[in-house]
Amino acid sequence: MNNIQREFQITAVTKRNLPLFVDFPSKMYKDDPFYVPYMRNSTIADLKRLIFIEKSYFGLMAVDNRGHVLAKILLTVGKNKQLDTDHCGYFCMYDCVDDLSVSRAILSATEDSLQQMGAEYMCGPFTLYDPDNRRGVLVKGFDSSPMIFTSYNFPYYDNQLTDIGLIKQTDAYMYTVVLTDDKVRRLERLRAFAEKRSGLKIEPVNFDNIERDILDLHEVMESASTHMNYQDVLSIDEMKKIFIQWKKMLVPELILFARQRTDDRPVGFVLCLPDYFPLIREMDGRMNIRGIITYLRNKNRFTGIRGVLQYIIPEYQGSGLLALLYAGIFDEVQKREIRRIELGTILENNVQSFSGIENFGGTLEKIYRLYVKRL
Repeated sequence: MNNIQREFQITAVTKRNLPLFVDFPSKMYKDDPFYVPYMRNSTIADLKRLIFIEKSYFGLMAVDNRGHVLAKILLTVGKNKQLDTDHCGYFCMYDCVDDLSVSRAILSATEDSLQQMGAEYMCGPFTLYDPDNRRGVLVKGFDSSPMIFTSYNFPYYDNQLTDIGLIKQTDAYMYTVVLTDDKVRRLERLRAFAEKRSGLKIEPVNFDNIERDILDLHEVMESASTHMNYQDVLSIDEMKKIFIQWKKMLVPELILFARQRTDDRPVGFVLCLPDYFPLIREMDGRMNIRGIITYLRNKNRFTGIRGVLQYIIPEYQGSGLLALLYAGIFDEVQKREIRRIELGTILENNVQSFSGIENFGGTLEKIYRLYVKRL
């Protein structure tokens, strides 16, 4: 940890300095082999909408007297189901140099801003408008690349956050699965058993009927969600926005629904994303000419996938349906010769989900921490 004597000030994000906010992490992590930048243009567009048009978010930066960014953070106020409040202050997109004087200044300014906005708590890192994108601070697993839409940060972030009184609220787990011949045979046995008794059909998402599938996805999530979930289920409109945002990254064979054969009722689904992070790193997060050419050449050459969402309605939980869905996913994995599979992030209180992964031979690879503080 460095305590460098330097002059800096905390300033609000404006339309003029927004590019500095977005570009700061790429400069700070420029020599780190694992860091993956945000997609620059889409991130700037999202933040312009959220900060300046909808005015639902507020950004802060620590800037020194030479105009160099030292830290940044984005904040908002919203509902938190676990804390039973509509006035939770969330922070996300936090990055800071290794200097406690800087982290204390920007995090204290964040507390003050959230209190002025009526917040009762400070929680995060968590992004309300995109809840599974880079949530939490990485506290275990610094020796490998992050998977698509997961966090990566320097180890000192935990110390900076706890230094100002934030404490652990919950951890989220990421598991790695290596698909061996033995696991394939075991999965086939589970599939045969589940297929025989389930009366279900497994089919991929239908982009020609995406409105129906989004409604079905929402129905399953509403039915399957419990007190263990960190947030309420996204609205249908919010889901549509995310599907539009992710559309170029989605592979139909990696999004599987389970439906009753008799009436087409959806009872479960699994959504996996190709790991485009290596490609985004190669593009440096930019859709310029070089980035477009790199994307077009390599978009179908991904070698890893991440299981992002898995939901089963209560009456089918424990029935083997999850194995049936993942058997379909692993069929595609074998066809594409995918070498790396990660499942998560799974909240630490969701024992049923991660126990099933551990029983299948999954290894806990990374832990992401969410923090909380009463204001």
